[in-house]
Amino acid sequence: MRAIALTLCFLLIGLLILAPIAPRLGDTLPYPANSTVSDLTLTHWSAFEYARTQLAATGQVPLWRTSILSGTPFAENPLAGLFYPPHWLALFTSIPLAAALNILLWLHFSLAAAAMYALMRRWQVRPLAAFVSAIAYAAAPKIVAHMGLGHLTLVEAWAWVPLVITPHPWSRQQHAASSTLSRDQKHVAGEGSVVSGVALGVCVLADARMAIYAGALAISYLIVIGAGRGAKRDRRAWLSTLGRVLIVLVVAATVSAAAWLPTLSLTGSTSRATLSPDEAGVLSLDPVYLLGLLIADRSGAAERTTHVGLIVLTLAVIGLLRARSIPVRLRAWLIGVIVIGALVALGTHTPLYGLLSQLPGASLLRVPARAWFVVVFAFAVLAGFGLQTVLTSIKRPAAQRGVAWIALGLIVIELMSVDWAAYRVETVETAFAKGRAAAEWLKQQPGDFRVYSPSLSIPQHVAQQFDLQLADGVDPLQLARYVLLMQQATGVGAWGYSVTLPPFAGITTDADIGTALKDIQPNASLLGLLNVKYIVADFPIESADLIERFRSRETIVYENQRVLPRAFMVDRIQVGKSAEEAAEWLESAALDEAAIVEGLPYPIELPTTSSEARVIDWQTDRIKIEADGPGLLVLSEVIAPDWTAMLDGEPTTIFPADVTLRGVVVPWGVHTIELAYQPRRVYAGAIISVLGLIACTGVVLIEQRRA
Repeated sequence: MRAIALTLCFLLIGLLILAPIAPRLGDTLPYPANSTVSDLTLTHWSAFEYARTQLAATGQVPLWRTSILSGTPFAENPLAGLFYPPHWLALFTSIPLAAALNILLWLHFSLAAAAMYALMRRWQVRPLAAFVSAIAYAAAPKIVAHMGLGHLTLVEAWAWVPLVITPHPWSRQQHAASSTLSRDQKHVAGEGSVVSGVALGVCVLADARMAIYAGALAISYLIVIGAGRGAKRDRRAWLSTLGRVLIVLVVAATVSAAAWLPTLSLTGSTSRATLSPDEAGVLSLDPVYLLGLLIADRSGAAERTTHVGLIVLTLAVIGLLRARSIPVRLRAWLIGVIVIGALVALGTHTPLYGLLSQLPGASLLRVPARAWFVVVFAFAVLAGFGLQTVLTSIKRPAAQRGVAWIALGLIVIELMSVDWAAYRVETVETAFAKGRAAAEWLKQQPGDFRVYSPSLSIPQHVAQQFDLQLADGVDPLQLARYVLLMQQATGVGAWGYSVTLPPFAGITTDADIGTALKDIQPNASLLGLLNVKYIVADFPIESADLIERFRSRETIVYENQRVLPRAFMVDRIQVGKSAEEAAEWLESAALDEAAIVEGLPYPIELPTTSSEARVIDWQTDRIKIEADGPGLLVLSEVIAPDWTAMLDGEPTTIFPADVTLRGVVVPWGVHTIELAYQPRRVYAGAIISVLGLIACTGVVLIEQRRA
């Protein structure tokens, strides 16, 4: 009964955070308080809907995504979330996506509360004081503000962080770290390290960015808490600590292989691989926002939110200064978490950032302000210890309970007043209203084609609803070759890192997106090379190659007269030494007659122009073409390492053509060319994760039986 009551309490906490949308979970969504753009629909809804659509059409989970950026890896992209088990609720069921997304948020807020409560109870904190930590953690304004922005995976990973902290075998009386463990304690420590590793691995599957902070918490906790005293004991303690750290890391790496193994291979070929320290340091926490600890920012600006609640802050200070129940090393660890977390969050505003940016892979972790997550964690922990200190000073049990319930009530009232201001309720109908008229018109047009918008006039979740394929898009991992070509095709020119394509540097409001590129002329010929038949804009475009075909109240649709088919043959092949050289060549080339290819030993010019290509079968992960040679078959599809080709059943090479497209040399005669997407690292990662989970389950069961 107690377990059921606790479960209901945690579910109630999650539901309380989502109270504004709770009455209509099926047709409303949390949206940013001061924005019309949310990653919940733009990124996550569109990805889940794409997977659902392809699954229904082919019976297989798609590995490649055709709906944005003229094609991009899907299973390798961590934001696709294919390997995070809770996402299967949205992927493999018929539950309406709005309801599925809201249920995912609800369950993860509830899990966050339960996980923090369990951690505090392991640290011998009283139930009501542990509930304070649970509410302070799950309902932290920072994570709720990120939920408002639509950062679903951050919320999901946040729920697992407390479970990553390995329980240490303190005695119940002194809470002192012991370097000499009994046999039973060693079993508990070993089992706890495995559980911690599994939790960290699942955290990686949910969101690798949050998992980095979770991993830092877990490792630093083990190092600070695990060392013993005395020379001999220190050696034993350090060896034991090192062993536990290795167990956590190995288990986490194994469990999460399905996410990190393919992502590593993808990241190296994206524009994010060349991120500069300044680009990585974007949205560092301005020191002025540290005042947010005392004055709540109710704007929903997640990256500058530092508020934890005044009651929570007060209890945390009491816990830090007065709590006798906190072991010395745990107190030191929590202080270190707050100080280092705050310094990292300040990012470019401190000299420390210059040192951190030199670490391998540091530039891949953008937005230093998110390091404030670990500060929030520490304050939530300290608040529980602080309330326990207050209760200990009260002698009468009835008075203790009264004070605890008053503290809980005040914390709930204060945090909910901030949380509910961090997001607003948006109906699904309104969320899908922008660009709908143009999307409906485009859906009725015959043939296969892509759409490009210099004003993102048709958001990708709306485009997905109408099964349109976009040359633009929003994704943090964009293939570098594609970005290089689109810098010319969009007319924008070279730009730094951007999660949107095209980029919108310097805009201050969502409304600015619609007109930010109104003075920039897109290159119809290069867009046509990408099979872009229609250009949709919120402003008029003057070009002889573009003919207006449709106009709604908010958008204009132009037909591109320079569009090329998805597959075509060319008989003149120029050899390029690099993608940059190829991009320069494209500026003056006849793209329907010639192509520039990297990897060929010499240029080719054939004496015939009768070659042609016919599409036999075109699926997401598999393409079949019949071509009359000789010539180069050019597919208006983005090239990636895991695409393979067969010519009449024999392996053949796919060359980078025209910077980012796929090219296959076809000899004389009629031939069948088949292309297939086979991301081997995705398969290998999934197998490792499954085997790792099975092994970890076996270890935990064996340890429990031994204990």
